[in-house]
Amino acid sequence: MFFLRWVPWPPRDSSNSCICLWLFLKFCLGGHLRNADWVNEQMLFKVAVDVVPTNVKVLSNEAKNLLNSDPNKALEYLQFTIGMLPKHIESHTNAGLAYVTLASRIDRDDGEELFLHGIRHLYKSAMLAPNTFQSHGFLGGEMYSQWMRKARQQNGEPTLREFLGSTTIAYAIKFLDHAIDHKSIYPTHFYSRGNIAYESGDFDAAISYFRTTEVANGIIRDRKVDPELLVESSAIYNVLGVCYKAKGELNKALEIFRKGIALHAEEIYLHINVALIEQQLGNNDKADAQLQVGLSTVTRRDDIRKLREIAKMLQNSILSGAVDQILDRAATLERQHLVSS
Repeated sequence: MFFLRWVPWPPRDSSNSCICLWLFLKFCLGGHLRNADWVNEQMLFKVAVDVVPTNVKVLSNEAKNLLNSDPNKALEYLQFTIGMLPKHIESHTNAGLAYVTLASRIDRDDGEELFLHGIRHLYKSAMLAPNTFQSHGFLGGEMYSQWMRKARQQNGEPTLREFLGSTTIAYAIKFLDHAIDHKSIYPTHFYSRGNIAYESGDFDAAISYFRTTEVANGIIRDRKVDPELLVESSAIYNVLGVCYKAKGELNKALEIFRKGIALHAEEIYLHINVALIEQQLGNNDKADAQLQVGLSTVTRRDDIRKLREIAKMLQNSILSGAVDQILDRAATLERQHLVSS
């Protein structure tokens, strides 16, 4: 039975926070700077670059903050830091993440080369720090994500045999398990491992990893640093619901999807998955009503892409009759954003 599983790629940010950087800046800047002056660590690191522009730790941390917004600028800093300290672990980790971020934004063959550069840096960081979890977890997650992208581009959804027989997936599991065994607190690591468990057919393990993802989210929120490591709560509700659906526990799946909708009504994937279950149960009116509610909530520019992806996924499903409505909503939303811009 077809079921819509939305797996957003994990955030591509961050290594370690700067250890003792507050103390370091206190001595560098004297009484000019005070902790209360800084809204967040991003502002702190940005100003620190102007004060100590050749400090490897400062540059690496500012590069970390630029990984999503300006990965090219991040790489400028990181090439300098790696040149100064060729074995600087955090710089290699952040360089790896910067390259894979750039690769994800390029459709041409250049993206493959950038991705490989990123993997090399992440692997080097992992080898330089074998008893840590940061780079191992990122490396495993990127290997899994890239393999899935390639498999889907070439042959559609991979079979279970293809997935379990992949050497790349075996190494991805190895690196992610290493990160988790070494007390990772990064939500993206557990999220990636949960995705692999799901694809492997081990739904109970996947549920456990996804629930731990939310626990790790709580740790990151409490620390109030590295917010880019958070996995979206709506995504966690979605994959948990999908796992229970795969186990045949439709009522539990509906309960989780509806909890997600109560908190994240704007996420169309949650509405579509409820509609799919209602349609499967023969509740056609409920399925259509849920679809209409979902379509009425989408307003963001990013939703245009999501709607078109969903329409493509639903073409051969029990909700194939909704494809035209979804595409019409995407077209309407696109026109609205063109006018407003």
